[in-house]
Order: sequence, then C-alpha cells, then structure tokens
Amino acid sequence: AGYLENRALNRQLAFWARTDGLTGLGNRIAFDQRISMLETSLDDEVGLLLIDVNGLKRLNDTRGHDAGDALLRIVAERLRQCMHGITGDLYRIGGDEFVILLAADGLAHKEVLVQRLIEQQHAPATLVGQEYGVSFSYGYADSRQTPFSLLYKMADKLMYQQKQGY
Repeated sequence: AGYLENRALNRQLAFWARTDGLTGLGNRIAFDQRISMLETSLDDEVGLLLIDVNGLKRLNDTRGHDAGDALLRIVAERLRQCMHGITGDLYRIGGDEFVILLAADGLAHKEVLVQRLIEQQHAPATLVGQEYGVSFSYGYADSRQTPFSLLYKMADKLMYQQKQGY
C-alpha cells in the first residue's frame, strides 16, 4: 500500500502547489506553467485579461484581513460566474490580482466576458455584516496585436490606466 499512498500523496501535493488556498483557483505557479505551454504552442492565439480588485488594501486596513479574504473569495466566485460557458483558465496570481487566459475558441467570447465583468462591477456584497460595492479594474491584451512576451505587461498597463480612474 505504500507505493499507492505515496502516489496519491504526490498527486495531492502537486495539486496544492498549483492551487490558491483562499479561492481554490490556479495560483501563480499554475499560471506560469500554462503561459509557458501556450507560448511554445505557437498556433494558439491567446488573450490575457488582468483583473485587479479595487479597495482591498483599504478594506484590510479598516475592517481586517477576514473582510479582505471574504472580498477575494467573492471576487473569485463572480469571476467564475463570468466565465460560465466560456473556455478559459482563471487564476489568482497575487494579493488582489486575478488573470483570465483565453485561448482558441475562448477568444471568440471575449466581448461576452468583458460585458459580464462590467455587469458585475459595483454589485454589492455583504462583508463582515456590512454592504460593500465590489469593483475591480482590468486590462486586456491578446497575441493578435501584442507580442506574446509582452501580453502581461500590456494588460497591466491598460489595467493601471483604468485603475487611475477609480
């Protein structure tokens, strides 16, 4: 039984090494692996949507990290809902940063996805017994207009421009 137990344990460890413990989404490691894979399969067009939660630091500072964690879980769930029926991968890659990767047929649904994100903007959520408007800024880049190696940088630049308006 030792061999099978070790194999199961290794599979579990591999899963958790690539999973964000708070949201259950893929983490930075999983994102980096997927990006590398997409970069080497040059026939795939790729769209990268970078999403940054607005107001997380302020919420953490005023209401505590439990409220901030609750906000991140709500955002993750809303992003999952936005992705419903759309082929793509969703990651939490840092504190308040999420990424949606669209490849192949998922790219055809980019407009639908962005429309759903806009509809989710400012939808209220109850955190630690109080209503908060949940909002995020986002930037999008795809490999049709942007060299693959610059996708993240371009999406980040566009997201930051939007965040300035927040």
